[in-house]
Amino acid sequence: MIKGLETKVVVVGAGPIGLYCAYLIKRFNSKVFVTVLDARNEIKSTCCSGHVSIKGLNNLIISPFIDFEKITINRIRGANIFGPNGTELEVRTKQFQTLVINRNLFDKEIESLARNAGVEILLGRQVVSIDEDYVKVNIVEENKIVTIDYNYLIGADGPNSIVRESFENTFSKEDFINTYQVLANGDFKKDMVSVYFGEYAKDFFAWIVPESTTTARIGVGTNISRNPKEAFDQFVFKNELKLKDVKFNCSGLIPISKPLNNYFYKNRLLIGDAACFVKATSGGGLVFGLKSAECAARTITDRFKKFKNVNCYDKNLKKLLVDLNLHYKLHKYMYNQTNYEFDLFLKRLKSAGIEEFLNSFGNIDYPSKIMPYMLLYPKFLVFYKEFLKFLKS
Repeated sequence: MIKGLETKVVVVGAGPIGLYCAYLIKRFNSKVFVTVLDARNEIKSTCCSGHVSIKGLNNLIISPFIDFEKITINRIRGANIFGPNGTELEVRTKQFQTLVINRNLFDKEIESLARNAGVEILLGRQVVSIDEDYVKVNIVEENKIVTIDYNYLIGADGPNSIVRESFENTFSKEDFINTYQVLANGDFKKDMVSVYFGEYAKDFFAWIVPESTTTARIGVGTNISRNPKEAFDQFVFKNELKLKDVKFNCSGLIPISKPLNNYFYKNRLLIGDAACFVKATSGGGLVFGLKSAECAARTITDRFKKFKNVNCYDKNLKKLLVDLNLHYKLHKYMYNQTNYEFDLFLKRLKSAGIEEFLNSFGNIDYPSKIMPYMLLYPKFLVFYKEFLKFLKS
């Protein structure tokens, strides 16, 4: 630990969101000492589909400093959606909407930026408890407990965040989705993802995200009470998927809660999955998590340079929270329908020309930007009652 610097920011979690936040804080405040702690011995991606929106990535501060060509595996135009009772809906746009990226390369790119900016990254350090101005850390290889002091603490430590536990937030089983994913060979449409709804994916869905015509990331999400591997097997069996050469498998949790009551507590802030900054409709958390890191870095910078209180963090997050809440409401609305109602809804979307609409107004990250257009779109007048019901929910 480097001594002599008065102000210290500690970030718990060396995923891309924690590293990004640390990088921005150090970049904007060169004299501030920034440390990132992580229990792992290596920075690498966990269970992520790596499917992210192009608009979302391009809207990040970091965008000019990342070689997206280097990390891109595939480009996607749209989705084939399969309802629980067999209804099919293809949403294909003229332009590429999303990328399938190499998450390990992406994470390494951000790690390199952080290290070059002067961020201290300490791996093999597991935070075991949190106090108001210090954390107790277990040095994993030595099984030795040390204390590290801080002026500000940022939790980027995922769904099971120990930093969030030090807040006054509570969660239920409904706030999380269990996932299981593999990388396997098969026969796939290269520029289209596939999304499947059914009993095997209770309260969520299954997916196929292609890397090429022969390789894809295939997974399923289901409610926390179910075994995700069993749900995955049921999905593969029911849809008669012929998968070969399974290269790896992984499982993980996705937080899909409604927005929290607060994202700061005293001198602590939450970002990324720790803050449940995940689109409840899709489980995607990378872009929103990175945006939350930008907001946290701005909050800390304003504290140092303009003497603003860290309670400005909630205000800085306000625009993002509007869309997070819409994603959560959409999720609840979708899964409160019966299988018959859900399939009927897909059929009506198809008849109303959803593909034509998305070609003109599509934005998968920010529903608040497209809903006004939906309300005024002539072919969507048939959904007016549903719109009103959703907005009142």
